[in-house]
Amino acid sequence: MNKDIYDGTPDHFGPELLNDIQAFSKDVAVLLFGKTADPTASRILAGSATGTLIYDAVALSDDRETAMRHWKKLIQEAGDELHIYAVAWYHQTPAGLDIKVTVESRRQPARVFIWEERRPNGEKSGDFECTDISDSPEYGGGNEPWFLLNQREIDQNTANKPTYLSTQGEKALKMSEAQFLSLLDDHAKAEFLVMLGVDAVNAKTPDYKDAASKFRWASELGNGRATAWLSELIESGDAPAENEDEALRVCVKAAEFGNSAAQSRLGLRYLLGGGVPVDHAQARRWLLSAAEQGHANAQLNLAKTYEYGDGFEVSLADARRWYLSAAENGSPQAMYDSFRFCRAGRGGEADEVAAVGWVEKAASAGYHAGLLEYGMILIEGRHRPQDIPLGVELIRRSIALKNARACHVLGDVYRLGVFLPQDLAEALSLYLKGAALGGATATRQAAYMLLCGTGGKEDRKESLRLFMQAFESAGSTEKEKAWIANSIGHIHDIGVDGKVDKAEALKWFKWGADRGDNICSHNLAEYYYQGIEVARDYAEAFRLFRFSSERGIRQSNYWLGLHFFHGHGVDQDYVQAAHHFRMDAQEFTAAACRKMSEIYERGLGVPVDLAEAAEWRRKAESAA
Repeated sequence: MNKDIYDGTPDHFGPELLNDIQAFSKDVAVLLFGKTADPTASRILAGSATGTLIYDAVALSDDRETAMRHWKKLIQEAGDELHIYAVAWYHQTPAGLDIKVTVESRRQPARVFIWEERRPNGEKSGDFECTDISDSPEYGGGNEPWFLLNQREIDQNTANKPTYLSTQGEKALKMSEAQFLSLLDDHAKAEFLVMLGVDAVNAKTPDYKDAASKFRWASELGNGRATAWLSELIESGDAPAENEDEALRVCVKAAEFGNSAAQSRLGLRYLLGGGVPVDHAQARRWLLSAAEQGHANAQLNLAKTYEYGDGFEVSLADARRWYLSAAENGSPQAMYDSFRFCRAGRGGEADEVAAVGWVEKAASAGYHAGLLEYGMILIEGRHRPQDIPLGVELIRRSIALKNARACHVLGDVYRLGVFLPQDLAEALSLYLKGAALGGATATRQAAYMLLCGTGGKEDRKESLRLFMQAFESAGSTEKEKAWIANSIGHIHDIGVDGKVDKAEALKWFKWGADRGDNICSHNLAEYYYQGIEVARDYAEAFRLFRFSSERGIRQSNYWLGLHFFHGHGVDQDYVQAAHHFRMDAQEFTAAACRKMSEIYERGLGVPVDLAEAAEWRRKAESAA
């Protein structure tokens, strides 16, 4: 027995005693008497009992007649839905502290127990003794043995294994756990097993195996709380399932008992096909049931079904409503999602003020995406006073939580040098961190900087590896992959560690060109024009150059000019050649400028003009 539960002072009723009463049944009504009855004890029961809690701080603590009148009235007026009733009082005596509890069950005769601490010479001894006084004339009641509600005690002579006190008549008895449980009916036994299981879970060194055993037994006796606990232990991996079917079976049973956490898990199972066929109707049913009980994770997942569909009807208004509910119930991810919806006006009106408030809460809760977004808000000074150091700190905290996007966002800040002094080396370092975390954008940026030598380091081999990683990433779109394909082709075209592989380059240029990438189309056209690793084909080259030119690749005009200048794949036309060379020369391309000089010097499609030819030679030298 815990010797420190009751200190004998008027301000301490003993919450653990009330918890012991609570362990008798989940449906408990407790009547507390005394001006100083502990409000904490009341709150403990109010938060856990499904029965009625009556707290009376008016009656005197030692007014037993008043206490009994209140208790009997409670018994008479209570409905059949309550199973257990208890009245407790205590008073200080010269010999020590008496704590008395009366318990009546719809199924058992009333019993009255007295806990007494004897104090020789008025000094606290810490030794409590329990006596059953149910048969005394003062209290009446039956004569059947019942059990001590007030906890186990450690017997040092039994290797610290708990023994239990029980009472029969006026004699206190010690007995084993098994003997103790044998005295209980199924309902009380299940409740006590739950208490034992919770103790095992909350012990300094948790014994999940023992807890699962207790919860499994109580669950078989029909106890819903035990079933919920068992499901939680199995799902978390703290305790193994007895067989492959138990996890699902216990989850379903706990959900049917009304446990919101189990309902949430069951909804996800039906949503994702976890041990059951995907069933969107069942998924929505269980998620909604848990969400309506205020389960934040269920509310979050329910919102996602409304936002993304995937077998459900899309309703942004419902998504927003459930995101907000989950956020209000403390879900950091839902706080961030509420920010997204409020900022963009999805499912309702845009509300930038509310959006920033939610993302600030998400950041305060340590949610990685919230840290990033709120960090950028502080860096940019949007709706909050600008605080660049704090903003950077928050984004770095997001990076520490392995947020790849935060790496490329902060990398962009350092690369562009807008809010901070430009630091290309730091930008490259951040992009490389993002690449290591699997971020597609950061990987592309790191690969490009290594290819160009930006940031003080050129490494074509590592650049190629990263471009391949980005190409294979699920985070890269088809358009981005086409750009990556051109970069991979370019590296093979110029060579890695002195090894040029034109055939491999051709393969990648064709991949991107087939998907409409203008740069790949231009590079592939050069291969066809020059017959590199492919039969020379001026017509196909001309088609590809024209395609890339029309889509903004100005240097393609030089090659189109060559087609017209030499009559390759088209009729020779110096006027058209000059037109395309001039367009390319606007970018001060030396080759195009030299061709323009030749056209004016030889009078090809234009009158001979040596001065103009000289001017174009000067431009060529300048461009070179």
